[in-house]
Amino acid sequence: MSDSATTNRLVALVLGASGGIGARVLAEFQSQHWRTLGTRHNSPRQNAGGALHPLDVRDGGAVEALFDQVLA
Repeated sequence: MSDSATTNRLVALVLGASGGIGARVLAEFQSQHWRTLGTRHNSPRQNAGGALHPLDVRDGGAVEALFDQVLA
């Protein structure tokens, strides 16, 4: 299987993607054409790839819902 075929099936889930290191990591995965999902705690920002998903990792239900979305 080629690297690009493998990458197209993988998802990069980046927590804290609204700024700093998280934003840079998300941008790097996007530049390599990965399917990405970025989260933010409470800042209503967007990145170059679109909206960031709100997530409080202390909320187990929210974490499960996000994983269900990623795996869909």
